[in-house]
Amino acid sequence: MPTFRTLARRIKHAFAGQDQTPRVTLVNSRARRAAGVPGNYTPDPPRIEKPSVLFFTTHKCASVFVAAILRTAGKHTDFHYLNLGKAVFNVPSVRTNEPEEFMSQAASDLFFPTGEVYGPLRGPVEVPDADKYRMVFFLRDPRDVLVSAFYSFGFSHKPPNNPDRVEAFHRQRERIQAEGIDAFALRRAEEWMLPYLTRYKELREASPNALFLSYDEYKDDTRGFLTKLFTFMDMDIPETAIDEISAQATPVQKDVKTDDLSHKRSGRSGQFAHELKPETVEALNDILHEVLTYWGFETPARA
Repeated sequence: MPTFRTLARRIKHAFAGQDQTPRVTLVNSRARRAAGVPGNYTPDPPRIEKPSVLFFTTHKCASVFVAAILRTAGKHTDFHYLNLGKAVFNVPSVRTNEPEEFMSQAASDLFFPTGEVYGPLRGPVEVPDADKYRMVFFLRDPRDVLVSAFYSFGFSHKPPNNPDRVEAFHRQRERIQAEGIDAFALRRAEEWMLPYLTRYKELREASPNALFLSYDEYKDDTRGFLTKLFTFMDMDIPETAIDEISAQATPVQKDVKTDDLSHKRSGRSGQFAHELKPETVEALNDILHEVLTYWGFETPARA
């Protein structure tokens, strides 16, 4: 026979679970419905008449912290928070390894211009009536992103839960390990960083309501970063919540291990100058010159 204390804990746990279920169910239902998966779906709830927020970033740019920020926004406001990228990635019938590609194709079923917060979006997504949304661009120096991505995707990142993607995941890992950090950085600068940051530039310039926040702003003044972000998104977040989430931020790891298997690396800026060969850095500066200049990342002047 369970004790009263045990029953009380079970009841508390049950109600805590109910408190979280609507948002989780909403995002998964919407992703599966957009992918054409049969099932009973949670209906879309009423939305407040404030512009929705598209939070754009890239891999290896404090993604865990970004998700925590946006969950806080959902918890303390009437906005609905949806991490669509994560939900789409776990739908078995979605074959692409790039959730943003599917989200663009199914955007009319996934995105609404009022009352919702979407992110982290780790790549460009083409959304109908994009000018009606608030857009946030949170970016880290792409040369540092490439270094961090090499260690993450090549060694430490966990395989996906979706079994259909495991084989491709391991093929990619083997390729990254075989080519090494310099070749990986040059290849992915062309394939990934340049087109992504170029498209972000176009989206920002076309948007009447856009905010750019750099990784260094987050790293150097986390609380100021949060205040600026929540003000832009038109959200009244309690000071205690801002304090709490600021305390959870760990942008720079002083004692982090530097071996290849360490998934959480230092988070410092400018690592690329020490991790990459000088000729690789020079080539990256040339490949990425336009986007480095536009987004305010330091690069030597061209001769």
